[in-house]
Amino acid sequence: MVYSSYLMFSRSSSSVRLQIESDAFVHFQGRNASEVLESHRQHQSSWLPSPSVSTWQTRDLRLNPFTEACVGVLTKERYSVSSHAYRVNYWLVAMTAVGIGLFAAAPK
Repeated sequence: MVYSSYLMFSRSSSSVRLQIESDAFVHFQGRNASEVLESHRQHQSSWLPSPSVSTWQTRDLRLNPFTEACVGVLTKERYSVSSHAYRVNYWLVAMTAVGIGLFAAAPK
């Protein structure tokens, strides 16, 4: 059934975790390699940070399970990358349940 697979994936999540010692890195995200390369070129040619480059130095990059994604990392340091896929993200399930509960409890 199509709806059951949609419900399963709507509460799943995936992320890419970057293991690096220092904060001397910049990451780029896009739908494909050409978008990531374009973001990198804009970043290299500008003195100001590109709007597509996150200003927060996060090591956990969250990916949308419904779309393809590409991640690029710019650094001089050694690093490794690991991928994590969660079949059911309990935080998303809890937030959905709270939202439904608040909606049901709202005055008419």
